[in-house]
Amino acid sequence: MSTDINFLCKESLFAFIQNKYDNLKNDMGWDLLFCRYENMLSPQYPVAFFGINPGGGPCDTNAISVESECAYYSEPWKGCEEGEAPLQQQMRALYTMIGDELGVSYKQLMDGSLMTNYIPARSRNWHSLKGKAEWLEHARQIWDERIKQVHCKLYIAISKIVFDELDSHLTKQGFKMVENINEQIGWGRVRYQIQRYERGDQVSLLVRLPHLSTYKIFSRLACQPAMDIIKREISKALI
Repeated sequence: MSTDINFLCKESLFAFIQNKYDNLKNDMGWDLLFCRYENMLSPQYPVAFFGINPGGGPCDTNAISVESECAYYSEPWKGCEEGEAPLQQQMRALYTMIGDELGVSYKQLMDGSLMTNYIPARSRNWHSLKGKAEWLEHARQIWDERIKQVHCKLYIAISKIVFDELDSHLTKQGFKMVENINEQIGWGRVRYQIQRYERGDQVSLLVRLPHLSTYKIFSRLACQPAMDIIKREISKALI
């Protein structure tokens, strides 16, 4: 692979992903960002959300970004009205919580921050994705470059795989982990994790939540004590 490709140039990044998609013979389409492409380089807010890869049925178009309103609140998913699918409702609650710390609405925050899949290739579920190891290596090249160029105060992952990948990226860029919280979230044995990193005067918080389409933690009373801790740590990081 040529080392002079600018992975943060939209056209170059599109070609980089499409070539891998073609080489691995994936056949369900791909999507990278749930937000505008400008949020790769110059987001309004220092927040980044990472899913692992797009799931569900096949998609006819391969898309690098959503240039209108963020897909997490503006698109109809799984037969629901716009923004009313279970995952979208939980994401709205999450971004309302974070937006309150920044003094903005959840829509402003979603539209003005990075919201992405770590891996763009679509599959019905993670286990059925063809070429997982190759896709992970491919994605590392993209996100190494992005994390090197853009500092985020808050990273949110809803996959242990992505959480570990982001930990590796931050460490590679010279961030040192200074705090780790790993506790049950109030839903059986399901856990959340928070790691705080420092590099000079820069702070980054990495938060792992259970997948919000399955675990509706924002509407479960037993999860409230854990959510209070998560909110407190996010508030400290965004100061």
